Amino acid sequence: MEEIATILPMGGAPGLVAFLCAQCGKSDSMLVYPIRHARGAQHYDDAIPPRGRRRAA
Repeated sequence: MEEIATILPMGGAPGLVAFLCAQCGKSDSMLVYPIRHARGAQHYDDAIPPRGRRRAA
């Protein structure tokens, strides 16, 4: 599946990533949650997908 659209998380609300299979036309999407920063915490550059939802490559 190819990523075809991305809406970034904003204002504490989740974003969305949409996928489309070029072979069969099937589509899928998943919510992407913003990173929560706490004082003294290690910071990461990308958003964290919801727990339990992993996409196969």
